[in-house]
Amino acid sequence: MINLQKLKGKIREEDKTYRDCARAIECSNPTFCSKMKGRSKFYVFEISKLTKFLHLSDEDILEIFFSRYNTNSIETKCDR
Repeated sequence: MINLQKLKGKIREEDKTYRDCARAIECSNPTFCSKMKGRSKFYVFEISKLTKFLHLSDEDILEIFFSRYNTNSIETKCDR
């Protein structure tokens, strides 16, 4: 699950708009808004473009795009 609040904060920090971000990941503004409302998912290539466009650090990337996943809590089929 994506930490949308943190992503919104980073967009504001970079003084960018949703329209700017939509252009950066090559999608329409309504599609980007849908992604930011959690109705649609980001593809890996979009995350890659967005991280470069917003100058996200490795820590930011982990907190925003992988915040739900903690290596101590990931369960695999073998763990059951």
